[in-house]
Amino acid sequence: MSDLHNNEFGPENRKLVKAICDLGPDAVLVGGDMIITRGEGRGDTRIALTLMKELSARFPVYYGNGNHENRMIWQRHVYGTRYERYKDKLKSMGVICLDDETAELGRTFSLRA
Repeated sequence: MSDLHNNEFGPENRKLVKAICDLGPDAVLVGGDMIITRGEGRGDTRIALTLMKELSARFPVYYGNGNHENRMIWQRHVYGTRYERYKDKLKSMGVICLDDETAELGRTFSLRA
C-alpha cells in the first residue's frame, strides 16, 4: 500500500485494517507517502503511526519511503529531526524500515527500497 497521504478509511483506519486482515497477507508492504509534508515544517504523522501500529501488531510490515517521507530528510532545515522521530517510532513498533536496503521475505522473494 502507498500514497494514503494521511487519509483514513473509517475512524483510525479501522475499515482499512479490517480489509487487510480479511486478505490474510503474509506481510504488508508500504511504498511510502503515508503522510503529507508541508513547506512550513509540519508533517502530521499521527494517522500513519496509528495505522502502522495496528498492522505491525498483526503482520510483518516493510516500509519504504516516498517523496513525502524523504522531504523530511532532504529539507532538514525545515523539518529538523521529525523524520528520525517518525522512523524511530515505526521501528519501535517492529516495522522494518528500508532505506537503500534489501529484506528477504523468503527463499524466492526479496524487497529492495
